[in-house]
Amino acid sequence: MRECLSRRTLLKAAPVGLLSARSLLSQDAVKRPGEQGNSAAPSKPAGEKIRGPRQDLDMVWEFVRAGHNNLPRVKELLALDPMLIFSA
Repeated sequence: MRECLSRRTLLKAAPVGLLSARSLLSQDAVKRPGEQGNSAAPSKPAGEKIRGPRQDLDMVWEFVRAGHNNLPRVKELLALDPMLIFSA
């Protein structure tokens, strides 16, 4: 007979599964044949974004406020600084 999977058993097993997946997916654990690793120069993680210079916070704040109800102002601010579209 199949055992029912409850939330409690799932939560008990989750840390073990996460640790196993992390070790399996780490770059150190998986070496391809013929690949030479350079341990002297660590690289950035694959998911880390490359960030540009910091934007003017006052302009970002004005862009966000204008985005709620003032489309002409949004277009004007984007004409001044097109990178505002990527501010979060």
